[in-house]
Amino acid sequence: GEELEGAGDTLLVQGLFRGMIAELRGIVSGQTAASPRTISETVRRVRKLAASMEEHCEDVWPLSRCLSVTRLGKTQLSAVFKQETGDSPHVFLHRARITKAEALLRETTLSITDIAFDCGYSTLQLFCRTFRQFTNATPTQVRRMRQSRTEPQVIDFSEYDEAERQRLVEEHKWI
Repeated sequence: GEELEGAGDTLLVQGLFRGMIAELRGIVSGQTAASPRTISETVRRVRKLAASMEEHCEDVWPLSRCLSVTRLGKTQLSAVFKQETGDSPHVFLHRARITKAEALLRETTLSITDIAFDCGYSTLQLFCRTFRQFTNATPTQVRRMRQSRTEPQVIDFSEYDEAERQRLVEEHKWI
């Protein structure tokens, strides 16, 4: 619950920030657009799509569904979606799935396979490859980082001679 909402909020804020930057670039470059009313309705529908994709990232989101939700053409959807989120719909969906997966790896004891399927991936291999592309780590490495932080190893230094204590300190096997 709460941990996943925080991860999703971060993703949405990052997307909105990217969208603001893209919009400012357009203003500075002097590009003109359709009327403000048309743009705001289009942007509203695209933002609604992004929020739905993020909230239900485990679902299948074919292009036809995205086009139907936004009532836009493929080119306009791609342009406005990228302007608002900083990503294409495809990349945004993967980013949402991986953000959810990271939270599940850190906060639950679900198996990596279960997390892959819970996040909308059809195979473990696709999940692991995509996870690594977005995080530069494997799901197992993220899970181990969580375990090492929540289950620190406490060493009683009185049990060791000076040379052994120094070695342990240098290896950072202490708190």
